[in-house]
Amino acid sequence: MTVLLYCMRHIHYKNKTTLMILGLIICLGLAGCQAAYLDPGTDLVNWKYSDLRLLDPVDSLEPKQDLIALYTRKIDDSFQIRLDFLDLDSYLGNDIYIAIDTNPDSNQNRLNFSNYQNPAGFSWDYLVKINDFGRISVIDNKKTSVINQRINSVYDVYQDWLVLDFIHNRIPVYPGFTKLQAIVTKPGSPLVVDQTDPFNIDTLPPPKSKVLLVFWNTFSSVTPAQALRSWAGAHSGLMSSRHGMKYLLDDVARTYSPVFFYDFLSRENISALDYMGNDDEVTLLVSRNIINSILINKENEEVFYFEEEDKSILFIDYGYAHYFDFPYDCQQTHEYRTFEKSDAILSLSLSCKVLMISTANNPSSSLLVFGGDFALSPLGDPAVSSEVFGYISSHPWIQVLTREDLLAYPDMFSAIYAQSAVTSPTRIADSDHETQVKLKIADALSASPDNRLTQLTQSVFDDLNGQARPDLAVLRAGYLNQLGFLLKAAEWAAAPLPIQTCTLDLDFDDASECIFADQTKFLVIEPQGGYIPFFFSIDAQGVHQIIGPTWEFVVGLSDPSTWQPNLGIRADSAQILGALQNPFSEWEDYTAQIENDYIYLIDNRGAISRSFTLTADGVDIQIQTPPNATKTLIPLAVDPWTRFTPDWGKLYFLEKSNRSSTWGLHSGIRVRISSSVPISTYAFNDTFSMMSKPEDPNFDYSPGHYLPFPMAVVEVDNSDEYSISVDILPLREPATR
Repeated sequence: MTVLLYCMRHIHYKNKTTLMILGLIICLGLAGCQAAYLDPGTDLVNWKYSDLRLLDPVDSLEPKQDLIALYTRKIDDSFQIRLDFLDLDSYLGNDIYIAIDTNPDSNQNRLNFSNYQNPAGFSWDYLVKINDFGRISVIDNKKTSVINQRINSVYDVYQDWLVLDFIHNRIPVYPGFTKLQAIVTKPGSPLVVDQTDPFNIDTLPPPKSKVLLVFWNTFSSVTPAQALRSWAGAHSGLMSSRHGMKYLLDDVARTYSPVFFYDFLSRENISALDYMGNDDEVTLLVSRNIINSILINKENEEVFYFEEEDKSILFIDYGYAHYFDFPYDCQQTHEYRTFEKSDAILSLSLSCKVLMISTANNPSSSLLVFGGDFALSPLGDPAVSSEVFGYISSHPWIQVLTREDLLAYPDMFSAIYAQSAVTSPTRIADSDHETQVKLKIADALSASPDNRLTQLTQSVFDDLNGQARPDLAVLRAGYLNQLGFLLKAAEWAAAPLPIQTCTLDLDFDDASECIFADQTKFLVIEPQGGYIPFFFSIDAQGVHQIIGPTWEFVVGLSDPSTWQPNLGIRADSAQILGALQNPFSEWEDYTAQIENDYIYLIDNRGAISRSFTLTADGVDIQIQTPPNATKTLIPLAVDPWTRFTPDWGKLYFLEKSNRSSTWGLHSGIRVRISSSVPISTYAFNDTFSMMSKPEDPNFDYSPGHYLPFPMAVVEVDNSDEYSISVDILPLREPATR
């Protein structure tokens, strides 16, 4: 007997310490074995659903002895048989018998085992035996060895199947007449541990096990750091391994396994994927219906529906689907497997296989749903994903449901709902003040002019008021009142006239804020904290944002254990509320005073701490601070809507020197920050060149890597007294040759 190695793609170890080999065993019978080699064109690996003949229930004590599926097919002059087991060891560990009845009722040969249940009327004309070490023998109904029949055998321990290929087949197998039966015994024992029913070699395939792949919490796109980690993160998996959407999508693309997401194809996520250079790959999978978006009707959560057929519509209005999960090991509970970090989990769990084959054998069973919270899913690990999708794609009795499958069978929607037990997350009731603020914002939005800033306000309002877990929802609510600043700016942008006042309560906190505006610039000054939350300008191209807070893009960047909702806008310690903001630990409320085209902020000692005046190009600021104050921050959010245009990551640029930085768009608005003291600047795109690669734990990422898209921050060194100029620069002229 000659043993050769048959190399397959996408094979992984079942654990990190054991290397198990896929063996190809070629034998020419009991006697006269000679060396033989597999024809490179012979396909023993790829099997179709039409080749499937039988599914057998899980009914053996040991998984390695449990036959679950059999296939047959004829290719040219070869006859092939495949046997799927529940779980194979590194060697067979069984004796396997395949009885072949080619001429019904022609003889009375029966299989004689101590506990064999002989089907009525079944006899055999040929008997194939594979012993536990892979040696193959064939005898005819006269119990004479068939020595002129070559048989190739492929044994795959990873995907749990054995294939027999009868080369130039000498056994007379005929459709409509030939029946098979498979029997498994312990090695060298007459004790049967599993047996199948007899089946015809051309019988129609049995029903499949229906599987739906559904995920949520799939991709974080607020900062470059979040985007890179959730796409191809290092040490972010369950076993500190790599983890990310890239690996799942690589395998669904490789195996053509449709997958459904609740929250992946948002415009923010597509924007981040564009920035990373991955949007074309995702768009292609969407166009092929490999990636699908599934939504829940907010009016009736039991009704599921899909996004519009137009594949160009990538921004979808997804609903309340983040708070139910399907465990990876397919147990009918809402608990995840407990993983030992010392053990690599690279195979589909046994309980999952049992549930799939049991579902296939029971047509009344509901469909199975794999997936759940992707951030916690082992399927983000490239080794696990490759193994699992390899198993699914190589076992034709598993049907991964497509978009068309779900649309064609509406009754499956109720099955999904029953399996998932979808419920809206419990939410702490809004306070009367929060309710009043929401109503005021909503009313103001409905009356606000239709312009860029109203659209921006609506988008931020939707984000802050969107569904979230209770603690995050409460945290977001603390920032809703800040939208009053944007609404006032939208009103100004519709009719840009000079404004100079410190008597308006823009954020519904019973305290006044200041507006300093002319025909081209709009500045908001918040005396509580002494900072500039927003700065806008307007020109022939339209309105532009210059300065903006981080909460405009994200709430909840800091450790949740540090959140203090009772502090309102200071509840999230990672927030930068605006330019010149006092550190939260040094928070101070100022008194505002207007005099001679200046707005002054007076501290609690009665001294002028900051002064602001508009210039032809922007705003000049004078600052007097205590000697031990921390650095002054200026968060720049230049035209943030640019991120929703193609190839937007290449449009922003930064030029900097010791006391000046210019940030903005190559062919758009730019802002120059100048100071009488040294400054430093970092931006979201500092790590642009690293975003097309997996996360590198040894690389020292810039602070800008952790800023929200598409922000930059200027840090101004502290001094007893210094000045800052924020100048809006004219558009650059196009380059000429």
